[in-house]
Amino acid sequence: LRDIKIYWAKPRIILKALYWTVLFHSLILAIHITIGKAMGLNIPLSYYLIVYPITAIAGFIPFAFNGIGPREWAYVYFLSIAGVSKSDALVFSVFWFGIVLCSSLVGGIFYLKGKYAPPPEEYEIEEEQEYEEDEVLMTEPDEKNEKVKVSAF
Repeated sequence: LRDIKIYWAKPRIILKALYWTVLFHSLILAIHITIGKAMGLNIPLSYYLIVYPITAIAGFIPFAFNGIGPREWAYVYFLSIAGVSKSDALVFSVFWFGIVLCSSLVGGIFYLKGKYAPPPEEYEIEEEQEYEEDEVLMTEPDEKNEKVKVSAF
């Protein structure tokens, strides 16, 4: 609940998040188009707009490790509807997985080295907020074993 209150306190954060979301998904769409063009596939732009979200959802199926299997099946199925051979569709999905894997490895290296920064102060909410009487405060001990206010429900 504390995380949601940040958006109420600073609504510009929603616009920033929306901006970065649109930019990120536009980049993903551009990568898909680039893979298709590099493979010589003749897939309309509108079809990429449909295929990627469906294959991404297929990749979220929990029994698959990192989405491997259901995501590839979805690429093969939906790209074959567009007239792409099943082998080309599978290669397309492997190329996409390779790009995702390489970018994840780069992020993993930074994470393991500890070169990540805490969130900027602009995302923090003020400590002194008034709470209604029916709200319950959560507390956790600090270094001196004193109780400090963390958030409210």
